Amino acid sequence: MSRLRALIDLRRGDGPIVLPAAGVAFLGVGAMSLAGIAADTLFVSAFDLGQISRFYVVTSGVRFAAALGYAALLRRYEGPRLDGALLLVTATSIGVAALLSQRATGALLYAICVSLLVLPPLLPLITFRAVLGTLEARQARRLLPLVAAAATVGVIVASAAVPTLAGLLGTAGVLYAGGVLAVLAAPLPSVLAERAPARQEPIEPPGKLLQALADARRDLIEAPVVGVVLAGVLLGAMAANLVDYALKAALKARYGREEMAAFLGTFGAAANLFILLAQLFGSSRFTARFGVRVSLQALFATLVALGAAVGLAPGVASAAVARLSENTFRYAISAPVEDLLLTPAPPAARVRAKILAKGLANPLGGALAGLLLAAFGAAGPSSLQLGALLALTGAVGMVAVARARRAYTRALARALGEGQLEEELSPQAARALGRELSQTLHRRVGRRDVEGSARLLAVLDDRFFSLDEVAHALRAPQAEIRRAAVAAALRVGRPGEGPRLLALADPDPEDDIEQSLLSGARSLGGGVDVARLGQAFARGRAGNTPKAAALWGEALVGLAAVEASPKGRGVRLSVPPPSHGSAPLSARGGAGGTWVEPPRGMEAVVAYLQQEALVPGSPRRAPALWAIGELRARQAHREVLLSLGSSDRAVFAAAARAAVLIEARGAVAALLGRLTTGSEVRAVTEALALAGPAAVGDLIAALPTTRGQGAAMATSVASGPALTGSVRAARVLARLGPEACAEVLVRYAELGYRARNAVARALATVARRTGEAVDPELVLQAMEMTLEYAESLLLLYPTTLYGRLKPQRESAPDGLRVETRGLLRREMRFRIEETSARLLDLAAVMGDRDLITRARAALAEGVRERGHGLELLENILPRSIAARAVALLEIDWGTPLPTSGKPPPLDGWLEKCRNFDTGALPSSHPMATVLEKVVVLVDSSLFKGLSGEELYPVAEIAEALEYEPGEEVVREGDPGDALFVVVEGDFKVMRAGVAVRELHRGSVFGEVALLDGAPRAATVTAETEGKVLRIPRAEFEGLLDESPELARGVIRTLLGHLRAAGAAG
Repeated sequence: MSRLRALIDLRRGDGPIVLPAAGVAFLGVGAMSLAGIAADTLFVSAFDLGQISRFYVVTSGVRFAAALGYAALLRRYEGPRLDGALLLVTATSIGVAALLSQRATGALLYAICVSLLVLPPLLPLITFRAVLGTLEARQARRLLPLVAAAATVGVIVASAAVPTLAGLLGTAGVLYAGGVLAVLAAPLPSVLAERAPARQEPIEPPGKLLQALADARRDLIEAPVVGVVLAGVLLGAMAANLVDYALKAALKARYGREEMAAFLGTFGAAANLFILLAQLFGSSRFTARFGVRVSLQALFATLVALGAAVGLAPGVASAAVARLSENTFRYAISAPVEDLLLTPAPPAARVRAKILAKGLANPLGGALAGLLLAAFGAAGPSSLQLGALLALTGAVGMVAVARARRAYTRALARALGEGQLEEELSPQAARALGRELSQTLHRRVGRRDVEGSARLLAVLDDRFFSLDEVAHALRAPQAEIRRAAVAAALRVGRPGEGPRLLALADPDPEDDIEQSLLSGARSLGGGVDVARLGQAFARGRAGNTPKAAALWGEALVGLAAVEASPKGRGVRLSVPPPSHGSAPLSARGGAGGTWVEPPRGMEAVVAYLQQEALVPGSPRRAPALWAIGELRARQAHREVLLSLGSSDRAVFAAAARAAVLIEARGAVAALLGRLTTGSEVRAVTEALALAGPAAVGDLIAALPTTRGQGAAMATSVASGPALTGSVRAARVLARLGPEACAEVLVRYAELGYRARNAVARALATVARRTGEAVDPELVLQAMEMTLEYAESLLLLYPTTLYGRLKPQRESAPDGLRVETRGLLRREMRFRIEETSARLLDLAAVMGDRDLITRARAALAEGVRERGHGLELLENILPRSIAARAVALLEIDWGTPLPTSGKPPPLDGWLEKCRNFDTGALPSSHPMATVLEKVVVLVDSSLFKGLSGEELYPVAEIAEALEYEPGEEVVREGDPGDALFVVVEGDFKVMRAGVAVRELHRGSVFGEVALLDGAPRAATVTAETEGKVLRIPRAEFEGLLDESPELARGVIRTLLGHLRAAGAAG
């Protein structure tokens, strides 16, 4: 039974939905089948089959009218009660038809046959709409084929019962049986609605006919899956009628009425059984293997081949094969995929699409087929003509559904809140957009709308805009608008437009804006404005603010290139004299004051900067060092290295940056030392990010390592129990540019678990252009390795879950005596989940980052949103790993996991966890005592969400303390110098003599001391014998500086505690 359950891909929690869903499909479609067989029997027995072409048109009109009535009902009576009522009304109509058919002839019999085409054909729509309302996208992919299979079983059972029913009760008995099935199906929509997951939005009724058609037009634009489905249904209906005509024409030419009925009965049973097997065991796997686009195209590709067979080899055999193939692909693959495509569409759009598909596209396809056949006259088309029609329909269908995958991805994104995906604009549309935004910006600047102008400037980029669009904003009276305009100008400016930028913007009175303008003009290139540089030099030298100093430094960088510029030769500038403590400049007297000639040319400017870089306390020291780095002045290496010892943060940051840019000897190694110890981390990170690919090797060596010994990779294990390396090194690696990122990915296989995680997390933050420049094959290889590692852990995880590695430790050193714990099991599950997240980080490097972010957010939501997220990931991840990755993300930890395959060797940390669990780690081992504390910490409320490996350094500084009943642990008003984790026993929290709460194993108190060290707000007393772990604040703060991942986890948990406390208060 379990093998059958796995084969049809049933999972825990599916049962309550599957049974009523399959039941309503079985009964509803079975009732439709009986009504259809009876209608065909009545029609064929009373009328000439030559009227079949015209009857196709009549059938289409009746179905369209029925769909209109259904839409009108949905507008007013939405919900499962309407579905149940329609099932009962259908049962009544079938019963009335059965009663009248016993004596009807001529026009009355024709009317009865037509009436059986009104409500019974709506039964699949009613039943499947009820089912779709209970499923999310991921669940729909797995269960819709099963529900479709139940419907096929209904057809098989109903067809098999026809001979018996007809023999005993005649054709009326067949109709009575159909009515009974419809009655039995009536209560099941309500059952499904009760078991459906809660919706976040109500289902809107589809509206009136005209409104529904107007909304459908909007759906075709906003939800392209609707257009794909409607096109597939229309062309599929054409193909179905053409194939049906081919078979009936072949049978009419060869068999009499009785032989024909026998053949149709035998063929129907065999065909539906074949379809059932395909639905059960091939449909979902076919879709998972080839995707939605190929699955929809499969039917039409088959029609192309079958058209040739029908045309070149006419007869019953070829027509029967064509009918079997068309039915199999339509019911086993195309229909479930069409339902799947509509699952993430907005509920109202989904209802409208189903109505239009059933009531408009399907009848229209039938009518078109009937009109095509009728055009050939009473004799009908020849075999070659019929085959050509089939092949042409197939070819058109393949083109019509070619955009299914893209449309499905867009629908999933929209279902998760992404909205419409960005489309490329045509050149004409881009120019129109540029003009409109430019005029809007001009109006907002004129109205002095600071917020609106800044918001509009923020969206400008170089794809559709130029400097002309921001010219007016560069001269705005508000400094905030000018700042935003400069930032926009740097995005839209083209190479060589530096002088044009300065021409559009007057010298700005704000030092920081003028500095940005000069810097931007220099980056764009095209020449220098010597007079403006001289004015900036004068302003910066005269000022004493950091902004003025930065302007001064930028001016000097520009002046270093003056000597090489023809316009700069022989220019003398008037500037104020040097202030006290500054490097001297040559001066000449003049009637207008003191004429000071600033340095010009690289040599003079660098010499001047060397002097300024060593002036203690000068506000221009840091800008001087910055300018040295910007000029790549290696001759100033002495001044730069001396400045690395400065206690001034701005000076150190500028010196670190300059040391990397001038490639000072030993600079990278010295900065890496500061990176791992936590000193001036931000400045060091920003400086190392400029080092380029040459620093990759040193940074890889500084990545986090795995504890313990015995791992396969030398770089993946620390030499001892101490933690080494930092995730900050990974962040720097990600900022070195595409070449460095590619080098890291090439060496990805050499990295250990923690280093890989750090690299993947960091690469997810690279700029989009950097990610696009990295070879996708390298990213895909890294994703494959990450996925293989998680899958290998899955092979070993069941052995820890079901007792093959039975923990035997019963006591612990240090008097903790904690209960036996499965530390290895917990660490492996953490690694599997963490590795899954890192897999998505890597995918963000080469994929649509916004869609991946949206999908990841959905994974943490409810069942329906999570299913949409998984389905979206399967459509946007690389196809070679998509199915495996999604399978990893949707693991159900409460069910047995696969155990086939060879489990991998454990790395050092996991090996120590296994030895600890099994008692093989001696008590004398230095890690044994620490691991006992780790077991306590991982179960505490504060540290949940962190791995034992991350908590190991916390356990190293934790001190185990024992208390007797009534003994105080902390007293209200005492200094907040530590936090505590309860190991065992009960403790009471008292505030102002009143008990406010109780603490038990895993509880944490004193955590607010981590934030501010304020005095204790309460007294904690032991009620029973108890033990706690005391974690000193000072040592813990040092760990937070060294381990960003630990800091991130603790901060996240503390924020949760504070929110909970605020809500309670």
